[in-house]
Amino acid sequence: MKEVNSERKKATVAIFLLFLLTLPLCTAKSVNCGAINQIEICVEAKGYKDFVPHYQFQRGEIPHFPLGSTVYIYVEAEGKTKIDPDTCEYVPEIVFSLTGTKPRGNIEFKENITSTELVNHDLTHFKETYAIFSIRPCCVGLYSFKIEAFDNNMGGRRVGVAPFLHFYVSKDAYLYPPERYVLSNLSIEPNPANENDTVAVNISVKNVGGRGRGEGKVVTLYFNGTEVESKKVVLGEDEEEEVTFKLEDVKAGEWLVGVDGINATLSVRHRPTLIPTSTPMTSATTTPPPHQEGTRKIATAVMFGLLIGSAILFAYAFLSKKS
Repeated sequence: MKEVNSERKKATVAIFLLFLLTLPLCTAKSVNCGAINQIEICVEAKGYKDFVPHYQFQRGEIPHFPLGSTVYIYVEAEGKTKIDPDTCEYVPEIVFSLTGTKPRGNIEFKENITSTELVNHDLTHFKETYAIFSIRPCCVGLYSFKIEAFDNNMGGRRVGVAPFLHFYVSKDAYLYPPERYVLSNLSIEPNPANENDTVAVNISVKNVGGRGRGEGKVVTLYFNGTEVESKKVVLGEDEEEEVTFKLEDVKAGEWLVGVDGINATLSVRHRPTLIPTSTPMTSATTTPPPHQEGTRKIATAVMFGLLIGSAILFAYAFLSKKS
């Protein structure tokens, strides 16, 4: 056991670095740290649960950060512990030293942090601890630095060192991976349409990139090659939205409708003319309504009675004169 501890004391302790360029912090989801000499971004810093990535740089790529932001550097090292009489915990005491140069004449700067923040809480004589440096870049250019770890419980012996690392500050750097918008599924409703109908043109817009600067995407509708209307869409990473345009008073014909290079044909027909139903005219032989029929029968009977009465009076007068 003593041999193992002796070997651990002699071993150089690795320092892990995490660059973060964002002021708000949120909970990370998984652990994925890269080696320090590859300048990779960790998804989660071991032991520091609220540390989140800025940008997942490719292996060997120098990170670029916007001017006016804060660069956070996460470091870990393992050192000898000393028992705390109040808590009976075995606590390390590591001094992390950052030395480097800033642009504009290679101005030197140095920062020290003493850390007892624990990564592992097991009861051992050697424990990992972490610390976080924060650098607020003053100007555009290349920043170079290295970090060393010294163990106060071992008389200030150096227990970890990282090679020189770099990051670059520029005005046009992105805080997050840039946005990349993809348009798909253009549809026209109704199609075909009647003349002067209101036609809806729908297009799906998705951000398949990162958060970027939140500049968004301007989506433009074209009708037969002429720009009609534009709408701005701002989406987060992997977000999707359907954008709808309206076309009104479209004349009959075949029209090319497009949204940012995605085209479709709109067919518009003449609106059908409605022919009114004619009312048939009443002929002379049309059967009269019931009330007219009754009136006509009464008049006929009266006239027939008058004729009979006149005939009787004429016959009576004739016979009287003869006698």
